[in-house]
Amino acid sequence: MAETMSLSLWQVFLKGILKRGLIHILLWSLVVSANAANWYVRSSSVGSNNGTDWNNAWSLSSINWASVSAGDTIYLAGGSYGVIAPGKSGTAGNVITLRRARSTNAACTGASGWSSGFDATINASGINIGALDYLIIDGVIASGIKVLNNDRAVSITSGSVGVTLSYIEIYATAANGSSSQAIYMTGCSFTTIDHCIIHGVVNGIQGLNFSDCIIQYCEFYDINAHGTTGHPNVNYLLATVRSTWRYNRIHNNDALGIAWEDGAGDDLNYLYGNVFYDDTGAHCGIESDSNIPRLGRFYIYNNAFINEPATTINFRVTPAGGQIFNNIFWNSPQLLANWSTMELNYNFASGSAPAGANSIGSGSNPFVNLAGKDFHIVSNIGAKFPRNKGVTVTLLNGSTSTVDVDGIARGADGLWDIGPYEFVSNGPNTNPVIAISPTSLDFGAVSNGSTITKSITIQNIGGGTLAGAASVALPFTIVSGGSYSLGSNQSSVVTIGYSPASSSDSQVVTFTGGGGATVTLNGYRLAFLPGNTFESYAGNITAPFVTNSGGYISQPSETTVTTGGQAVYGFTITSPGSYVISANINAPGDAANSLYLNIDSQPSDPNMIWDIPITTGFQPRVASWRGAGTFDSPQFVPAVFNLTAGVHQLILRGREGGVQIGRISVAPYSTVTPPQNLHVVSGF
Repeated sequence: MAETMSLSLWQVFLKGILKRGLIHILLWSLVVSANAANWYVRSSSVGSNNGTDWNNAWSLSSINWASVSAGDTIYLAGGSYGVIAPGKSGTAGNVITLRRARSTNAACTGASGWSSGFDATINASGINIGALDYLIIDGVIASGIKVLNNDRAVSITSGSVGVTLSYIEIYATAANGSSSQAIYMTGCSFTTIDHCIIHGVVNGIQGLNFSDCIIQYCEFYDINAHGTTGHPNVNYLLATVRSTWRYNRIHNNDALGIAWEDGAGDDLNYLYGNVFYDDTGAHCGIESDSNIPRLGRFYIYNNAFINEPATTINFRVTPAGGQIFNNIFWNSPQLLANWSTMELNYNFASGSAPAGANSIGSGSNPFVNLAGKDFHIVSNIGAKFPRNKGVTVTLLNGSTSTVDVDGIARGADGLWDIGPYEFVSNGPNTNPVIAISPTSLDFGAVSNGSTITKSITIQNIGGGTLAGAASVALPFTIVSGGSYSLGSNQSSVVTIGYSPASSSDSQVVTFTGGGGATVTLNGYRLAFLPGNTFESYAGNITAPFVTNSGGYISQPSETTVTTGGQAVYGFTITSPGSYVISANINAPGDAANSLYLNIDSQPSDPNMIWDIPITTGFQPRVASWRGAGTFDSPQFVPAVFNLTAGVHQLILRGREGGVQIGRISVAPYSTVTPPQNLHVVSGF
């Protein structure tokens, strides 16, 4: 929920901006464009490729930026993309927005060619803002845009002004976990990182020489989970000025939290409404260091530090001033030295009081549900509880942030509370809160007339009783568990059935109670092909695979097994036995000669990589599997599948870009000339 800023704070903010001659930067957020246009992008261009609607959508690489004006919105359909790299700046009064398509947005559904399948996650390989200005990249809903980190997954560089990133998930796997910064910002100003999720990387945000940045409602977890020999940080800020960190969750990280270095004496740095919990290793939650005599002013108030392993706040040099008020230190070490110019007051601690502070000593658990990570405070009023024990924080010229994480006014019942959350009678701290896993389900290919089921887990992570029901439209159905009544921390399972009605089906299952939740469902009808030899484009093809006029499918760039294009072919085996896959393939070089394949289930990485010997144009090749071998010496040559009589699915997934796949055959192994060093794979 956006924070309501008092008039006096606006006055202070304007005064500071005027002092720096940058008043126009503030004004851009207050003006609405009167002549904005909407444009449309799909993972592959279609029709006239002019971006005017979904039937004529651009691809990301074919956007005609000369046609885009300041104030326009570019809608991106779900799918796999390369690097999102805008080619034009907005202006101070009219930002350019790149936004995920949603079925709840009339600008999307009202454009010709709309499909419910466009309302899906955008998977990108990076976001490069460069030095462009006044841009918004918006995933709209939690993890609406997902970026697999490959070092500096998001880059905003010198001179950039007024960029906002919202609802983006940046993550690293064990395979690329040694990469460095998820978001790299240098020399930019008035940047906002909002409702983003960053996990698995070595460094969350690295900022150099930037100013007036806001990081809010974000989640940082499992930072450095895959290990590194470097110096991991949730956020590292070098020579940055005037930053605000509010309403974030920072947890389960084996890394230093928020670290400043080389600040300036007139800096204003605000940290409020954040929760740090369950981090590991000998790391501080907030730390500052400097090669100059004094850091700027730090205002650290109404945060919570819970089960932290090391000193929660550590200034290695004396800051220039500020306040540390109304923080909860629960089962966590507390403050370090160098506080002579800072005002300390009212810290709720489970152990001994921090030096110089009027803390409340050890007491009962102050949280509604500590195990369930619900850090709203209990209703108790007493010497050992945080309700009504805070003090009103007054910052510059009487201005401050006066709402909590939920947007509840501080001191609504008379006095400020300690910690990120204000107590509200019959409010969120006693209400049920619904949590859903997973947040999307892909049923894949299902043969006509068949039904398959998948499960969703519901949990009440709040208090009280979570009572509600699940509902979904055809061709998906609720098989079981459609109604539920769950106490705190209880969970249940809802089973969803799918019987395909068209070549591609998509719906949303809705859950009521505890704030509600939705899960996106996708599936498609498997088309069965006559015979066991078929054209590659005749199957169910999904992006980034595209069908080319030359009668083959390919994808433009390298992907993982989960983000690559998918091609599924239904075929029938009349005589059980051993079979191999062959295809007419163009594999022109070492960077374009591999893909994944399997029969009747998704292929795995790296065991089911087909490393294709380089071809000269299109040549016939028999599929192999890398297995425990290497790209130049695969283990299973060829890959042999023992198939029963009946229907089966051949599943291809893209890997390296530029591999061109033509006609495909499923043939009895005995009809193919066996190579040397044959290995037979059984059980498929």
